[in-house]
Amino acid sequence: MYNIFLILMLLFFLKNHAKASEIDNYATVLMYHRFNESKYPSTSISAELFESHLKYLKKENYNVLPMTDLVDFFEKKKTFSEKTVFITIDDGYKSFYKYAFPLLKKYDFPFTVFISSDYVSNSNNSNFMTWEMLKEIKNEGGSVQNHTSNHSNLNEMDVKKIKKIILECQKELENKLGIKSEVFSFPYGMSSIKNENIIKEMGFKLAFGQQSSHIFIGENKFRLPRFSFNEKFGKIERFKMIVESLPLEVFDVTPEDTLAKDFHNRIAFSTNRALHSINCYHSSDIRFELKKSPPSKIEIHFQDELEKGVNRINCTAYDNNKKLYWYGKILIN
Repeated sequence: MYNIFLILMLLFFLKNHAKASEIDNYATVLMYHRFNESKYPSTSISAELFESHLKYLKKENYNVLPMTDLVDFFEKKKTFSEKTVFITIDDGYKSFYKYAFPLLKKYDFPFTVFISSDYVSNSNNSNFMTWEMLKEIKNEGGSVQNHTSNHSNLNEMDVKKIKKIILECQKELENKLGIKSEVFSFPYGMSSIKNENIIKEMGFKLAFGQQSSHIFIGENKFRLPRFSFNEKFGKIERFKMIVESLPLEVFDVTPEDTLAKDFHNRIAFSTNRALHSINCYHSSDIRFELKKSPPSKIEIHFQDELEKGVNRINCTAYDNNKKLYWYGKILIN
């Protein structure tokens, strides 16, 4: 019996050692929306605070890379060092052009803007950029990518309508900027397995959600995570904590989908991190029981109904050297 136990433990170690090697090669993607628009606190960050992020990345010699490098990473044409970061901006607000774009040029950092083509406007009353602004961004080395034509929640649409609004944006990007977008961002981060498969079938190479995690080669590349920042959750101390953290390696995640309809009030995953070091948090005050089953399984049993819309669950762990590891999952109710 003792020998059987040793064999099982060895198999567990070998399985997780193989997975850990994937985590050595990872990246962190940052997400922003508006700048200096304090009346939108959930999506806006001050230019001053944003610059403190860029200044820290420059001072600490982070490798801030263009989106093409992330495509190459998943095609196994490129590997990453420990300090690899990508900068993304959703929606294409004028405040990005006015405040953040000059700072990104100042620090010589590449970036990607995801735009919804119906909102691009020449009106002085519009909060969104013009095609001329987007053309300047493209000419200055910025990447402009697809965020649908009208920023609708794809989970509320049929396949025909989904393809229509994605193709409408694709055609506008080609006609106005000469761009064939290969990277997609789900509006509101609302992905699902069904919609991820549509994005894949349409020829996109990557797609982003809005859950908080680092990216490694084992990720679902059509549901890539990003860390979101605004004025409240963008203080430099939190920013440093995030970019200095590492991926919390997980596997055997259930439910696999983001949609909560069949999740039976629980999510679960396995990890090679010490279970006693792991804590999990819900984005609101939803009560849950955290169950740890050695040697590797974590279960989160929800005691309250999930919030309508997006529920974010973050799990973190510290190792003996006080290094932080981070995993995030999104559930859509």
